Amino acid sequence: MYYQIISQCIQGLKQLEVWIDKAEQYAADKKFDVNILMHSRLALDMKDFIYQVTSACDYVKAGAGRLAGQTPPKHEDTEQTIEEARVRIKKTIAYAESIKEAQFECANERMIVVPWQPGQAY
Repeated sequence: MYYQIISQCIQGLKQLEVWIDKAEQYAADKKFDVNILMHSRLALDMKDFIYQVTSACDYVKAGAGRLAGQTPPKHEDTEQTIEEARVRIKKTIAYAESIKEAQFECANERMIVVPWQPGQAY
């Protein structure tokens, strides 16, 4: 479980950084503000890209933290620019990397309570 949660999720966040690099290069080549892309959607029923970044980070830190028996850190979700998105990703990666494999012992037996569903455990 540790490998699937920590290693693979960190790899996904690092790939997200690569996509942000590519977006920045594309904006530079086309001579427009990259933050326009950060507030764009790929489809009409999607949230904007900056939301997708913060959401991905939230899932990684929450899953890793709760399965390790920790309370994940709270991020304010105020990111608006590409640089703020990069900082958010780096903070999330650092947190996930701080969780060690030993902390995942018995994770499959641990009851997880999520704040948006009080009274229910998984």
